[in-house]
Amino acid sequence: MRLVVERYVFKEVAVPFGLSLMVMMILMLIQRMIQITEWVVNRGVPMIHVFELILFMLPFFLTVVTPVALLLATLLAVNRMSADSEIIALKAAGISIARLFYPVVIIGLLCTLGTGLMTLHIIPRSVEWSEKLKVELVRTSARAGVRVKGFVGMGDMTTLYVDAIEGDVLKGVMLARTASKKKNAEGPNTIFVFAKEGHMTSDPDELINYLRLRDGEIQAADWDGKIFRKISFGAFDVKIDLTKKEKKESVERGTMFELMDLKTLKKREKEIKAKLAELKGKKKTKAAIERYNVALRQIEISRHQKFSLPIACLILALWGIPLGIQPPRTTRHQGVITSIFLTLTYYVVVTGGKILAVKGHIPASIALWAPNALVVTSGVVFIYLVSNDKPLPLSAAMGRAEEIYSVIAEKFGWKKPA
Repeated sequence: MRLVVERYVFKEVAVPFGLSLMVMMILMLIQRMIQITEWVVNRGVPMIHVFELILFMLPFFLTVVTPVALLLATLLAVNRMSADSEIIALKAAGISIARLFYPVVIIGLLCTLGTGLMTLHIIPRSVEWSEKLKVELVRTSARAGVRVKGFVGMGDMTTLYVDAIEGDVLKGVMLARTASKKKNAEGPNTIFVFAKEGHMTSDPDELINYLRLRDGEIQAADWDGKIFRKISFGAFDVKIDLTKKEKKESVERGTMFELMDLKTLKKREKEIKAKLAELKGKKKTKAAIERYNVALRQIEISRHQKFSLPIACLILALWGIPLGIQPPRTTRHQGVITSIFLTLTYYVVVTGGKILAVKGHIPASIALWAPNALVVTSGVVFIYLVSNDKPLPLSAAMGRAEEIYSVIAEKFGWKKPA
């Protein structure tokens, strides 16, 4: 009998949590539907591979929506119990409100462990597998990386044009490459490669693609047009990168660091520090040094985020209980509106902190952990107010906002909120 309340609350929270998670995941996938449709219709990618790519996206989406889904589920469950006077019945039976926290804490810990596993291990592996799948798609289906009668940029001032595709064979291939114009530059600056046909090959381990051309010619000219060369060939292999992978010498962006595991982050941090040591004392390296310093700060941000984001699942869920227990005079939807406002505020603070940390104004630890500390502090205050039957700080403001909306709705004949 002792665990009856806990099991009841666990069930009340788990059901809307699953539904909220499913709805949010569908909404995030809808944003990718245009790209998915292009893969299937315009590029001929098999549906099975599309489903595999979507599967690789899910871990990243889950880490984003899980904290919000758990907060919303907790709030809806407790709000329903409060509206049906079940909270009052529990108090009358001598059951403390603290009993409501136990199942929420259990679900929050499970979400924290799951989100932590995804950020530390599953997401980096998913990114690696998705990149290899994209390279394999280029090899097995030319449509995955090439548009018929369209120009495709492949980086390094290189452009590809294909007149037609028959199976995996490219027909009427034109490859153009233009070198950057430098003073006193020697050698050809514009190269055109024409071939009757070609097909894709790849090295999945190195994520490198090759375009093997047959029966064609190479035409090259210098900037002044004084030198022109023409070479015929039977077979010609061109190294390309349709996945637009960054060069090894370049510095990744913050989003790329967030997709790496801790081991890779540590390796990249060591490499960047070594490059910084090489640049010290050299002239005209201020911009390069700043890029590397920004990269180091982004690595530190990503390292903290892999732990602060899973913790957010637990602490945001604790908001749901005090926000869901509304005084009798308030309406049922005020808690939902308040939770949305507070959740947006949380993510705005996190995003703002990351921007300040990237610019070096504040440490990464403060940028990522200060919002969590703010949530915990405000949650303790909310719990204290609810335990003593006092209104939450935003209840009066939300009530006033509802009154203003009611006046406007009555004036224009809108339907009043339920």
